[in-house]
Amino acid sequence: MHLEYTPFAIPYIVSGIITLVMAVVVWKRRSRPGATGLCCFMLAMAEWSLGNAMEMCSVGVEAKTVWSNIEYVGIATMPVAWLAAALGFSGKGEWLRRRNILRLLIIPAVTQVLVWTNGYHGLMRYNIRLDTSGPFSVIVKTYGPWFWIAMVYSYTLLMVGTISVTRMIIGLPGSYKAQARLVVVGVLAPWAANVLYISGSSPIHRLDMTPIAFIISGLAAALGILRYRLLDIHPIAWATMVEGTDDGIVVTDLQDRVLHMNPAAQALTGWSAKAALGGDAADVMGRWPSIAVALAEVTGSTRELALEAGDERGSYELHISLLLSSGKCAIGKIIVINDVTERRRTQEELLLRQRALAAMEERELLARDLHDTICQVLGYLNVQLQAVRCKLASGQDAAAMNEIDSLVDVVRVAYSEVREHIGCMRGDAMSKWQFVPKLQELMRGVESRYGICTKLTAPEEVAKGVIGYPRELQLFRIIQEATTNVGKHADARNVWVSLELHPRDVEAVIRDDGKGFDVADEATWSSSGAFGIGIMLERAEQLGGDFMLRSTPGEGTEVKVCIPLALKLDGGE
Repeated sequence: MHLEYTPFAIPYIVSGIITLVMAVVVWKRRSRPGATGLCCFMLAMAEWSLGNAMEMCSVGVEAKTVWSNIEYVGIATMPVAWLAAALGFSGKGEWLRRRNILRLLIIPAVTQVLVWTNGYHGLMRYNIRLDTSGPFSVIVKTYGPWFWIAMVYSYTLLMVGTISVTRMIIGLPGSYKAQARLVVVGVLAPWAANVLYISGSSPIHRLDMTPIAFIISGLAAALGILRYRLLDIHPIAWATMVEGTDDGIVVTDLQDRVLHMNPAAQALTGWSAKAALGGDAADVMGRWPSIAVALAEVTGSTRELALEAGDERGSYELHISLLLSSGKCAIGKIIVINDVTERRRTQEELLLRQRALAAMEERELLARDLHDTICQVLGYLNVQLQAVRCKLASGQDAAAMNEIDSLVDVVRVAYSEVREHIGCMRGDAMSKWQFVPKLQELMRGVESRYGICTKLTAPEEVAKGVIGYPRELQLFRIIQEATTNVGKHADARNVWVSLELHPRDVEAVIRDDGKGFDVADEATWSSSGAFGIGIMLERAEQLGGDFMLRSTPGEGTEVKVCIPLALKLDGGE
């Protein structure tokens, strides 16, 4: 095979070298969406360009025909490679399955077979001859029917891919528009030259300008990849997804250089996307100085920061995570900025309301406890001191002194109870608490104060703490209030207190043989401890229990309280 030098081959060689170099550059980024298709696209361009250069330098029809056939490897596969790249860029890479790719390659494969067997059927070209009338010798031929089929197929794939990318350009920010326009220009330039060549309108007669136009494609690819980070992130589909969100989103490469900012991020940082593009993320987000450290620490998981930017500027949360390609390779970082100023304000207002509610509940609890302890003692002291005063007035000094000694004991016991109550409020009396002994002490106090016979019945399990301290304390207060009411209002001789354990609850019954009262007649409640009855009801309901009061005039009174257990008797939850 003889070759001869012609300066017209130089543009083809330059084009082949440029596109081959860009294929290598893209291959190094092959894990990015659309990169594999773009690499094949560049290789097909290089093969076509260098093959055309060899055709220009070859001597004779047979040699030029051989190199023309070789060029068809690139010519036939370029449209498929471009479609694959376009689908990857536009976020439709899931369609690029092996089965679909093989189907797309059927027409190019048939074309290859027909090119090399053209001498037997002429489906690709016929009337082949060498034209030496111009400054360089070229093959002149008439295109066969399959050539036009292959051309329509190629242009269809070219159109589908270009439309997929073009549709995504609309509404994109400046940096992504530049990327998309470079892609479209790089593809349309050679195909426009190809149309001119096939139609016979080439600027240089019979010179195929298509491979020369690959220089434009290669330079566009170089600018897009090296300047606009075309393959560093999933550009087009990702941008359309985040542009309308209210959260600020900043995308960087692995060197923390800003690749994209949505409008919300621009408003929060005060940087425009154009000014921030390619800048250091720590500088762009300088309003949060700790962002630089956080970016450096993100290696494989999400990092969340709660940052304050001053009361006048609000509160923000930053979520930083790695951006992964479809092959699970780290290709950048995503910073999501949430303006939580309003949420924080709402949370603070809710917290203040909860604190106010808790304070109110605490005051109500304190009022109940004061009623069940101090008020009862003070009420008893008031009645007894009046009796002492009467005895002193009538000259019963010895009896009065006995009463005073008894009242001193009552005050001492009350003082001890107040200290114990303070300890309960501070949380340091729980370890000293013993439910059954406290009930026994309560019964003895009722007997000594009011002269009433008492009887306490409690199963052994109660002393083992199965009820639980909080419930024991509230149940004790209920029993205390009920027995005190008996002593103050019932004129009873006996009071019985019984506890009974069930699988899910504990039942307490306080019964007396006093004068009783009409429960339906609210006017009689004031003489029967109505305020204390209301407090007992509140305590039972606070624990999710039931409270029941039964009383009939002349037949005594019965108080029954049923409270859920903290634990089941078998120890289960």
